[in-house]
Amino acid sequence: MNKISIGLTKQNNKGCEMTIVEYNGYDDIVVQFNDKYKCKVHSKMCHFNSGNIKNPYAPNVYGKGCIGNKYVCKINGKETKEYKEWHSMLMRCFDPKLKEYRVTYEDVICCEDWLLFDNFYEWIHQQENYNKVKELSWAVDKDILYKDNKKNGGLLSKLYKLSVKYQ
Repeated sequence: MNKISIGLTKQNNKGCEMTIVEYNGYDDIVVQFNDKYKCKVHSKMCHFNSGNIKNPYAPNVYGKGCIGNKYVCKINGKETKEYKEWHSMLMRCFDPKLKEYRVTYEDVICCEDWLLFDNFYEWIHQQENYNKVKELSWAVDKDILYKDNKKNGGLLSKLYKLSVKYQ
């Protein structure tokens, strides 16, 4: 074990501070990111030295949303329905081009909890109609419960059938 490497801290290529907390050899280290999530990631020393270790809790989706490390976003290279719904919701909240094109999204925001995909994933799996979300005609909506609501979030949003909203 190389005790000199344990405790070594640097920033990755995205500016996230990380510290080596376990060293089992050059090809087997554990890095902990020094943010509120304290996520630990297995990697190699060469990736640490180059700063090429990704923090799953860095806000990399529209500069606001983080994937986390509890749930997968892709299966066999294809984005999951949960991820597509989450990403689409963040796009309506934070994509300036979309907001310019679709003025109805101008003031749309997202609750703090849903900036983390892990939280959105757990919410959507608790919804009554979740088993139907795989159908393309189901979606998450922020203003079906409260007219003119501009905030996406657990108690403010609902999983609904598209045909219901537009009847």
